Amino acid sequence: EFTSREKSEGLKKSITGWDDREVTKENNETKEKDALYEAYNLLHNLAQDFQKPFDAPAVVVVGHQSSGKSALIEALMGFQFNQVGGG
Repeated sequence: EFTSREKSEGLKKSITGWDDREVTKENNETKEKDALYEAYNLLHNLAQDFQKPFDAPAVVVVGHQSSGKSALIEALMGFQFNQVGGG
């Protein structure tokens, strides 16, 4: 027989398709992404404050809607930054 917690977890997974491990992994990836953006913004702001050049990579990707532009950039960066889909 299942405990109340096991039943609750099973119900949550059947309704949402997620279990705690998947949610934790997603949360960790989101926190890592947020930390990278925060670090970049901090470095950029410090460079501006000290009037120093900040040579960040600049990339321009041109293409039709839903042609894979974001997927290309995410592959180059090594992490997913664009959570919005459906072009």
